[in-house]
Amino acid sequence: MVDKLYKDVTPNVRVEISKVLGPASILFKRDVCTKYFLPIVRTFFKDETMDVRCEIVTSCAQIMEVLTPQQILTQIVPLVVELNKDKSWRVRRRVLLLYPSLAQILGPKTFEKRLLTDVAATFHDHNQTPRSTMCEISPKFIQIFGLRWF
Repeated sequence: MVDKLYKDVTPNVRVEISKVLGPASILFKRDVCTKYFLPIVRTFFKDETMDVRCEIVTSCAQIMEVLTPQQILTQIVPLVVELNKDKSWRVRRRVLLLYPSLAQILGPKTFEKRLLTDVAATFHDHNQTPRSTMCEISPKFIQIFGLRWF
């Protein structure tokens, strides 16, 4: 049923599907998430509707709980890097909120290698909200990496 609904032409339907993928992934575990949910996640990360992109990024925090670090690195990180350049500051803000979870899961070396440049670029975002959000989440990075990161 979800495989048909996520292609619905009505944005509100796709937004609602985006919201439930996170909690559903916890219930259904890795195999179902990998087979059925990741294709939907990839589609929603590229959806034309800003709210769909925002909600799927938020759901990714829970989806990542059931994936392996390697799956996150190959399936989620490239999507996150792309969305960090989204035209909507709301989407960019949601992506920022996902970075501490990615840092925790991937570890300092991998996070620094794959994502640190994108994180640092946020301090120069043309919109104030992502810059402010980066300041808010910086203590989380210090907890994960220690003071050497800052």
